[in-house]
Amino acid sequence: MNIRVKAFSVFTDILGKELILEIPGRETISLEDLIDLLTKKYSELSKLLNKIEYILLVNGKRVDKKYILHSGDEVAILPPASGGL
Repeated sequence: MNIRVKAFSVFTDILGKELILEIPGRETISLEDLIDLLTKKYSELSKLLNKIEYILLVNGKRVDKKYILHSGDEVAILPPASGGL
């Protein structure tokens, strides 16, 4: 299965703007397991995720970490929006 991961803001320093993850032998994977795979592959990502809040979107919608991903899904990882009025 293939999952497209798009990174924004501080996450691009670690992941780049976009990457395609090939996960052989799987038809589905939870978002939580995908994040675990990413943090094992990119140790700096693990440190960053423990320091700051972040938002995960799947195909443009906010979902919880138990969400089941399918091949072709797009996951976006970004820090929360900030700013004033």
